[in-house]
Amino acid sequence: MKNTLEQAFPIQRIEAIKSLLTDINAVGQRVVCLNGDILEIPYRIYNDLPNFSHLNNLSTQELSIIYCLYSRHSDGYIRQEMVKKLIEIEFQYFMIPYVFLLIGEYVVEIINDIYPLIEKNKDFFIEFMNNNHELTILTYQRMVSYWNEYYRYNRYKYLNDYPGKIIFNLFNSHLT
Repeated sequence: MKNTLEQAFPIQRIEAIKSLLTDINAVGQRVVCLNGDILEIPYRIYNDLPNFSHLNNLSTQELSIIYCLYSRHSDGYIRQEMVKKLIEIEFQYFMIPYVFLLIGEYVVEIINDIYPLIEKNKDFFIEFMNNNHELTILTYQRMVSYWNEYYRYNRYKYLNDYPGKIIFNLFNSHLT
């Protein structure tokens, strides 16, 4: 995907990490509105992880960009590892679409991991969801579909018990 970094983040100063993230192999995208910026979030990336020994001198914002981008990785274990790093780092507003999209994915362990971050920053997520109605509906539908296909008959008999639905229940009375 051409210019992935410029299209995927509302940040002008990403020069420090461009050399670490050359030739991002991204497939698909989700177009979102975040604080007035139109962003193209990669659906999946297929790159190897960057050399984390080169990341020691990066700012919180720069690290957050890397963790967000790799939270879209094709490997669920890498996505989960990046999500855990995102949770441990200072919250950045641009993380919202990356974390939100994870609610509509099939790795329930990741959905469990992101619950505290979403709950703590609920108002920011509500604003994002209200500005991205179609994406919110699509994410909800994907969440229900994955619950029905993978979890309904063996782990979460009722939709309201499923972690993705529990997250969406945080927002029910706040969505316009």
